[in-house]
Amino acid sequence: MGCVHATHASATYPGADGPIYMSNGGDVWSYPIDGSGPIDLTDRPGGPGSGSDPSAASASGRVAFVVGAGPGAEIWTMGFDGSDPRRITVNSVRDAMPAISADGSRIVFVSERGGPGADLWTMNADGSAPAPLHTGPGDDRDPQLTPDESQVVFTTEIGGDRDLAVLPATGGPHATATEITHHALDESQPSLQPDQVRLAYVRDGDIFTAYYNGTDEFPLAIDPTLDEHSPTFSPDGTRVAYAAGPLVYVAAAGGLNPRPLVTPGVTAPSDLDWGVGSTYHDPPETTITKRPRKRGTRRTVRFRFRSSEPGSSFACRLDGREVEDCESPQRYAHLKRRRHRFRVYAIGLGGADPSPAVARFRVLERERR
Repeated sequence: MGCVHATHASATYPGADGPIYMSNGGDVWSYPIDGSGPIDLTDRPGGPGSGSDPSAASASGRVAFVVGAGPGAEIWTMGFDGSDPRRITVNSVRDAMPAISADGSRIVFVSERGGPGADLWTMNADGSAPAPLHTGPGDDRDPQLTPDESQVVFTTEIGGDRDLAVLPATGGPHATATEITHHALDESQPSLQPDQVRLAYVRDGDIFTAYYNGTDEFPLAIDPTLDEHSPTFSPDGTRVAYAAGPLVYVAAAGGLNPRPLVTPGVTAPSDLDWGVGSTYHDPPETTITKRPRKRGTRRTVRFRFRSSEPGSSFACRLDGREVEDCESPQRYAHLKRRRHRFRVYAIGLGGADPSPAVARFRVLERERR
């Protein structure tokens, strides 16, 4: 059984990959994906001194986060670099788990200001015009605005367990939510890909992924020795980051090739949110280093390939099959005796190689003796 993490959903908006924001040791940190090292944004001169639950906008340069816990929890915002911190809620009840819109104008959050229990509320980014978005018999948590800001995905208690649900962003105290998941175990911490096709979420200490409507579910991170949580997709949609123990892992969007990030000073990461960056990175170049002969009779073939950018992940496609996560060497067996085309894309900080490496070959009929 996995541990319970007091984490929220991550709002991934489309764009270039920026820093990963996270809670760690009672503060909000950012980790520039270029590997320059994590930065404590809240424990600094002029800062609030603590923080958690970061949510980064893409256009306004603001990060929403929480200071305090329990009835004293309030929502603040700050610049991407920790500058200009502003407290925007002042209450005697808990306000937490903010999800800021892409343009930074609106925040959806969890609050107990409507009475006992936690409900979804919305407000302007300066704290004005607060209004209930969803109220119900069970607690709501983990809100995430969809990238097009038309809906809110969140965790709600329905029938005694926690399931993922979706709600129109206009909401209202009597708005009806639609369930996405229906599993007997609790789901939480949804994170949508920027194209809104798939989402990742946590169930019992593991991370799963499914289509936005809950179908085609499969495991994304289920290492039995780890307690994985806090998934967040990259703004370019090709990768996913998540926390496990003292480490942050980054993998291909389908979960392959997970690798830990080197994060000095980060010992208990949670609440990950992958922000949109302003720095442009060129996509990597892909090279096939070993391929089968152009004409041969063997129906099993192997490819080796590399990227110009260290630490890249890869995606492969054979003929008309779906693109799939892969790693070198890649093997195919039982091929039909005909012409084939293999393509491989390296995926790095600047996204996927727009010109994949291609190998064409033909599997011939064996000569009859």
